[in-house]
Amino acid sequence: MSELIEFEYKDLETLTDNFSEENFIYHAQYCKLYRGKIPKGWKGMECRVVTVKVWVDEAFVFPPQAYKRSWEKNLENFRDEIMILEHRSTMLSPNLPKLMGFFHEDTTQRLGVVYDLESIDVLENLFDKERFGWHNRIKVALGLAKILEHFHGNQPRYLIRDFSTAHIMLDKDFNAVLFNFFGFTGGVLGEKIKGQDIMSRKVLGSLRYVDLWIFNSETWKESMDVYSFGIILLELIRKRKVCTLAEPKTTSFEYEGHLQKMYKRRKSKLLGESRCSLVDQRFEIDESFHVSDGCRISKLAMECVRYRDECLNAKEIVEKLNKMRIVKKPPSSRRLVVPRKRHCGWMVSFRFFGW
Repeated sequence: MSELIEFEYKDLETLTDNFSEENFIYHAQYCKLYRGKIPKGWKGMECRVVTVKVWVDEAFVFPPQAYKRSWEKNLENFRDEIMILEHRSTMLSPNLPKLMGFFHEDTTQRLGVVYDLESIDVLENLFDKERFGWHNRIKVALGLAKILEHFHGNQPRYLIRDFSTAHIMLDKDFNAVLFNFFGFTGGVLGEKIKGQDIMSRKVLGSLRYVDLWIFNSETWKESMDVYSFGIILLELIRKRKVCTLAEPKTTSFEYEGHLQKMYKRRKSKLLGESRCSLVDQRFEIDESFHVSDGCRISKLAMECVRYRDECLNAKEIVEKLNKMRIVKKPPSSRRLVVPRKRHCGWMVSFRFFGW
């Protein structure tokens, strides 16, 4: 276990400029995210950009509604997260945040953590951004698949149970970083759900990523995490979310059914899966896009959401993504030219994609 810094609340206020709106990133499930900076020499530390997460007792979920949560439950999740991130099996993963320190105050019932992470934004906010190109989307997809592979392959294995774009941060190099562990069970945490308790398997989050077959199942399965990954993958390549605020009742089940019909029609017209693609046509002008990759990843996404009991496992998903042309021969790296913000006397890019 690394030596964690125990922060005070005033320290978090210093890092985030009093939790300013300018540094606010996202209100996720039972937590808020802020960009922060550690000034050079502050408590003997080097200048660096960080991400601060603070727990809240209210979660805003999709469709729009709010749930309250007890202090005891938040405290349990706070301890679970530290246990996961500080375990030797996860500390070196590039797709998990590096934990610098924490804040815990019983009297005010406030909790927080500080990540050594220079974040762009949560994936939830980036789907329709033109400058979130094909290469980076595939990089994100591979990173998410590796998250699944890591946790499902652990002994004993973990289940994520709430794999959602609202819980995935992109760092400055477009690595996908999972930062929310509220639904986790297994691994070092032990089994935290009972198979016969349907409410314990309820995912408090967007219906966009929930396999509704859960209500016909006796327990949460790895295939349900894979299903969530498949929906995220479809959103990445389709360049759109399953549902919008204008369509709050759209579920992953309805979205999946619509795309299955579309995929079947296109496959029939094109005489096979090797030529069938669900990729947004706007990607065709992206110099890193290749038609064969579009067909490969469309087939992979449909395999993740179609076959529940015989679906791919995480290791197979990673293997299939690694066979894509863009992964085997990635384009030369190009840094985005975007507005910058001065930190500690030097320039740091937040890569906001111009929104």
